[in-house]
Amino acid sequence: MKKTVPFEFFGENQTIYFDVLRIAELEDMIKMPVYDVVRQAPSIKLAIAGLVVGLKHHYPGITPAFVIGKMEKHFEHGGTL
Repeated sequence: MKKTVPFEFFGENQTIYFDVLRIAELEDMIKMPVYDVVRQAPSIKLAIAGLVVGLKHHYPGITPAFVIGKMEKHFEHGGTL
């Protein structure tokens, strides 16, 4: 299982993807099962964690601070969550 989604908010030709290992990593980061995540309203913490895990193939060593910086620039230019 590998689900790829286009994501060009931080750069051209980028995708977010999750496979079983990445979903497990996301669950570890947010301290809850993915089943519970999909039933909740979106949150900024979930968005940050999801981008850290889902974009690591584009940004080796990606950190929450890096994602936050990219998100702030995105929002400053009129982007939305």
